[in-house]
Amino acid sequence: MRLTYIYDKIIIFIDNVDRCEPEKAKEVLESIKNFLEHPKITYIIPLDDKSLQNHLEMDDFTFSEFQRKIFNSSISIKPFSNNELLYFAFQLNEKYSLNLPIDVLDICTSIYSKNPRRVIDFLNKIQIEKYLVELQEEQKNFVSGKLSQNISGLAKLLAIKEEWTDLHDRIEKNIDFF
Repeated sequence: MRLTYIYDKIIIFIDNVDRCEPEKAKEVLESIKNFLEHPKITYIIPLDDKSLQNHLEMDDFTFSEFQRKIFNSSISIKPFSNNELLYFAFQLNEKYSLNLPIDVLDICTSIYSKNPRRVIDFLNKIQIEKYLVELQEEQKNFVSGKLSQNISGLAKLLAIKEEWTDLHDRIEKNIDFF
């Protein structure tokens, strides 16, 4: 078999391996190492070591050996600091003209302080929730302005809904809350 290359190197990114079923994740990684390894191909596989270890249900020693066999090299990226993530949320707020107050951004980054994807998800959800609350207020299902004008309260309620579902269910059943 002959391969002709236009470029010197092919780089393939494989993301979300830890979202596969554990056996499939292990199979994918082993297949790359055992069957797809080629000197002109580089695989970049972003993942969280601890998450993958938990996902594969391996003890520290077994996982360390597995990593050593699969990966030729690895680069560790330091976690975001709280300030970096807050700055990230500020940038999103400005870039997309979300007009969210500082305390909402602070709530968001305090709860999801290690995960930029969750920050983005939360900011998207707060926009949707605000829109839905405004519709409910127009239909007289909520007192006008009670929640839509209290974006900080709405953000706290959304955070409770996301992180503490039992508490949210109790709040939701209390009609006087609204």
